[in-house]
Amino acid sequence: MKPYRKHWLKYELPHLIPRVLLIALVVLMLGFVVFLVATYIRNYIDEGLVIDKDYDSAYTSIVSCSNGSGGTYFQTVYHPESYQFLLEGEKDGETVSCWISVPESEYDKYNIGDYYP
Repeated sequence: MKPYRKHWLKYELPHLIPRVLLIALVVLMLGFVVFLVATYIRNYIDEGLVIDKDYDSAYTSIVSCSNGSGGTYFQTVYHPESYQFLLEGEKDGETVSCWISVPESEYDKYNIGDYYP
């Protein structure tokens, strides 16, 4: 039994280490995503005082992609214009702030210091 164990430790353990590290990395990444989502949901509000506004004009970017067989190609990605408000309000007795996307008509209708909606 001991010779088999030595064989297992000598040849199989080095192959298992990358798998264990990969699994640990995936678990940590999933935990981080869950943390971010929980934080966003906890602070999300859809009404409150407009404390900032942000407009991003439309643009196109070019990204490099791999075709899976070692080749690379470029793809254009269109990003439409976006309008956002930073709202501040009360949730569960706490003051929270949250960025929300709004249509252009709402963006033009409200100024910083106005109550939305």
